[in-house]
Amino acid sequence: MAMKDEAWILELAERHQLDPKLVLELRSAVQAARVTNATVNLSEPTVDLSEEDGSLRSQPTLRIGRYEQLGLIGEGGMGEVFQVRDPELSRVMALKALRQHLASKAGQAARFREEAQITAQLRHPGVVAVHEFGLLEDGRIYFTMEEVQGRTLADILKELHGASDSRAWGTTQDGWTLRKVIEAFRRACETLAYAHARGVVHRDLKPSNLMLGDYGEVLVLDWGLAKVTGRSDAALDPSEEVISERSQDHSLRTRVGKVFGTPAYMPPEQARGEWDRVGSTTDVYALGAVLYKVLCGRSPYRARSAHSVLDQVRQGPPRPLTQHRRCPPLPKGLVQICERAMAREPRDRYPDGKALAKALEAWLDGSMKRQQALVRVAEAQGLLPRSRALREEAQQAREAALQALEGVRGHDPVTRKHAAWALQDRAEEAEAQAALLQLDARRALHDALNLDPQLPEAHEALARIYKASQLQAERERDPLRASQWERLLRDHDRGEHADFLRGRGHLTLHSEPSGAEAVLYRYVEQGRRLRPERVRSLGQTPLERLELPMGDYLVVLHKEGHESVRYPVSIEREGHWDGRRPGWDVPTPIRLPQKGELGRDECLVSAGWFTSGGDPLAPSALPRSEVWVEPFIIAKHPVTNGQFCEFMNALAEAGQEQRAQELLPRFEGFPLLVKGPDGFVCRSDMEALIVRPDYPVVLLDWHAAQAYAEWWAERTGLPWRLPFELEWEKAARGVDGRPFPFGRHLDPTWCNMRESLPQRPMLLECGRFPADESPYGVQGMAGNSMDWCADRFREIGPRVLDGVALVEPQPGTGPRALRGGHFYGVGEITRAAHRYRLDPSYRGIMISLRLARPWPQP
Repeated sequence: MAMKDEAWILELAERHQLDPKLVLELRSAVQAARVTNATVNLSEPTVDLSEEDGSLRSQPTLRIGRYEQLGLIGEGGMGEVFQVRDPELSRVMALKALRQHLASKAGQAARFREEAQITAQLRHPGVVAVHEFGLLEDGRIYFTMEEVQGRTLADILKELHGASDSRAWGTTQDGWTLRKVIEAFRRACETLAYAHARGVVHRDLKPSNLMLGDYGEVLVLDWGLAKVTGRSDAALDPSEEVISERSQDHSLRTRVGKVFGTPAYMPPEQARGEWDRVGSTTDVYALGAVLYKVLCGRSPYRARSAHSVLDQVRQGPPRPLTQHRRCPPLPKGLVQICERAMAREPRDRYPDGKALAKALEAWLDGSMKRQQALVRVAEAQGLLPRSRALREEAQQAREAALQALEGVRGHDPVTRKHAAWALQDRAEEAEAQAALLQLDARRALHDALNLDPQLPEAHEALARIYKASQLQAERERDPLRASQWERLLRDHDRGEHADFLRGRGHLTLHSEPSGAEAVLYRYVEQGRRLRPERVRSLGQTPLERLELPMGDYLVVLHKEGHESVRYPVSIEREGHWDGRRPGWDVPTPIRLPQKGELGRDECLVSAGWFTSGGDPLAPSALPRSEVWVEPFIIAKHPVTNGQFCEFMNALAEAGQEQRAQELLPRFEGFPLLVKGPDGFVCRSDMEALIVRPDYPVVLLDWHAAQAYAEWWAERTGLPWRLPFELEWEKAARGVDGRPFPFGRHLDPTWCNMRESLPQRPMLLECGRFPADESPYGVQGMAGNSMDWCADRFREIGPRVLDGVALVEPQPGTGPRALRGGHFYGVGEITRAAHRYRLDPSYRGIMISLRLARPWPQP
C-alpha cells in the first residue's frame, strides 16, 4: 500500500501543483507508517478542484488511532515520536509509540510504560507534560505529550563552537553565548534536582536530550531509561513520591552487569553495570559530561565504537579540559564545577542536581557581576588613551610656549608674552584634565574590583597604571612616590610584572681598545652624599648583557698603557644600558686615552645618554629629557687668575698690549690684574676682593672668555673652547639626573655658597671644597663661580637633533648661557640644572670660565 499510496500522492501533487513542503510531510508520514507497520487509516481522498484556480480543496489524512499524523519527528531505541493533531481539542501534540517488534516483549513494554508514568508524575516546567496513555489498534502502547518547538543543546553547541575561536567565545546567529547556554544548562540541572527529590534518576543525559525551546523553555527529554530509586527529600510529602509499576515488580529490575545509556556521558559505575550504585550522583556525572562538551565542543570520550568508549570510561578520567588547545578561554570556575561533577567516585561529586544547580547559579551570579565589571573596565580603557593624549598635548604646549618666549627679555612688554602665557595656561589645563581622567579611570577599575574582586582585566589595567607611575617617579628620583606606586603595583600584579618588580636590568659595555678591566662601584648614600662603593670586578670588555640590580653605578675602566676612565651608568628596571648612539646598530665603544693623552687636570666625559633638566627647583631648568652627548674633555677646575695672566703676557709679548688691556678683568673700572716688571700679576691692594693666582678668574665678559679659549687652543694645538650647555650639565650631573654633583642633598660645607663661611661670602681658591666633585671628577660646579658657555641662550634649550646634542659654533649677538653655582648663591642656584642668561658684554664678580674640547670617537 505504501508504495502505491506514495506514488498516488506524488502524482496528485504534480497534477495540481501542490506545495512541495506539504508533499514532503505526506511522504514522511507514509514512510513512517510503512516502517513501523502501524495501523494507519488513509481516508478516501475528497478532492474538489475549483474551476477558477484549480487549487486543492481537501487532502488525504493519515491517522494514528484517533490522531491525525503530521509526520515523524524523532526515533529512539524503543519508540518513535510523531507530530499529531488531536481533532477533538484541535491541538498539535507529540505522540510516542513503542516500536512494533518490541510490543510483545514484557520488559520493554514495562520500561516504556514506566517512562510514561514517570514523565506524567514529574510535574515540572522542565519536563514535557504527558496527556494520554493508550493502546493502538496494532497492539502498540503509546502516550501523547505536549509538543515543544526548539533545538537540542547538541545543535546549539555545534554552532557556538563554530562561532568561537581559540581567543574568545563567540555568539551564534540567534544570540547564543556561553553564558546564555550555562543559564539554560542550570535550569536543566534544576529539573533534575526536582526529579532527584522525587526519587527519579534519568540515566541517559546528553546534549541531544536537552531541548531549548523557541520561547525560553528548557526541557529534559527521553526518560526512557529513568529509574525510580525512592524519595530523597525527607521534607517532601510522601504522596509526591514517584511510583511506577516496573519499580514495584522486582522481576523487571535491571540486572547487574547489563549496561544501558550513552557511553560517552555515563559514569564509571554505570559503564560497569553496577546498578546498585546508581543514584542522583549518576545524573550529576552525566551533567558534568554535558558541561564538558559545552566548554570544549567535544564529548569527554571518543572512539570508533561504543565498546571502545565504554572501555575508556572504565579505565580512567577523560583528557583534562585545560589541555584542549583549540578551546576559547575556559572560565576557571566552570572547569572546577565540571571536574567535581565528573569525579570518578560518586561520593566526590555533587550529591544531586540541586547542589550542581546552586554551584552554577553562583558562577552565573559572578559572571553577571563580571560582565558589569568589564563594562567599567571598558570605560576606564576609554579614558586612559584620552589622558595620555592630553599629556602629550600639554608637553607640546609647553614646548611651544618656550619657543614663543625665544628672544623675549624680562623687561619686554607683557604684550609680547601673552601668546606664551596662553600656551602655558593650556599646558596646565591639559595636564590637570589628564590627571582627572586617569583618576576617573582608576575609580572605574576599583568599581570593577568591587563587583569582581578577582577580575584579571581590572588588576592588569591598574598594574600598568601603577607601573608607569612608579617608573616615572624613579626617573624623577623621587623614592617616596616610587615606593608608594610600587606598593600599589604589587597589590594588583598577577605575575605579568614579576621581572619589573625584581628590579633588575642589563649592562653592555664595549671599549676601544677592548680587554679593559671594568670595576663596578655602586653609588650609596653616606652622610647624605652619594659615594661610589666598590662592588666587584665585572671582568674584561666587551661585556654583554650583564644582569645588575637597578640603581646608579660608576664603572672604572683600567688597561695597561692607558688612562683610567670613569663611566657612570644608570640601570633601570627591565632596562638595558648599552651606550648605543641614536641610529647605531651596535654599542658605542668607550675610547681609552693612552698614557699622557689626558692632562692631570682634565676629565674625560665619555659618549652616552644622560638625564637633562627635569628639576623643578632649579631656576630656568629645562624640561626633563634623555640626551645623547658626544665624548669630550673638560677642565677639572675653572681657569685661574694665574693662567689668565699667562694669556695677558702672551698678548703683550705679541705686541697686543691694547688688546690685553681691553680683556683684563675689571671691578668698578679697576683691573684685577696689573702689569709689573715681570709681567701681569694679581692685584693685592683692593680690600673688596682677594685676588690670588689660584682663584678662578672672574669679572670677564663672554668675549674675553672666548678669546682665552682661542689662545689656549692655538698654544696647545688642541681644539679647546668653552663648553656647551648640555656638555656642562652632563659633566656636573653624570647620567642619573641627580640635582647636585655630589648627590640628592645639599649642605653648605660641601660647596662654596652663601652660608659656607662664618664671615661674609667670598670667592675662594679652586679645590677648596673637594666634596664639590661630579661623577667624572670635575670640581667646583655647585659653588664658587659660574661658567660662561659657548651657546647663545635659548628659552627652549640648546639645539638637539634626533636626541643628539648639537655642538656647533654660534657666532653673533644675543644673550649667552651660563651654568653653575657661585659663592653668593642659595640652594636653588647650586643645583646643576640651573640655567642663567647674560649679555655677552656683562662682567660679574661671580662669573668665570672653564675649558672643554671634543674627544674623538674611535
